[in-house]
Amino acid sequence: MKAERDFKLVCTGGPYGDCCCSYAVELRGEWTVQEFVKAVLERNPCEWGFFYIQRDGQKWYEAQVKIEYQYGNMKSTVPEKIARKKIKRVHSNGGWSLMDYWIET
Repeated sequence: MKAERDFKLVCTGGPYGDCCCSYAVELRGEWTVQEFVKAVLERNPCEWGFFYIQRDGQKWYEAQVKIEYQYGNMKSTVPEKIARKKIKRVHSNGGWSLMDYWIET
């Protein structure tokens, strides 16, 4: 990953009863969906969960794409048309190695 691009999770809530927390994901630099997914898999190879990829303003259950990942590997691929989209915002929720990401394009 380039030095001028990075991301970090900032806790916005929790821990809740299941010991999970909510996070705002602060992106430094411009990211595509595919670049962010790859960075998460490389940085956190012990995590598992889902990437929910949605248009700006959609609810999580209206996500265009829902892709499961586990221990550095995707269960399926991000469709090429969506993989190239620029990210507007990301938030996440998880704990105990589970981490789900909601990516808004």
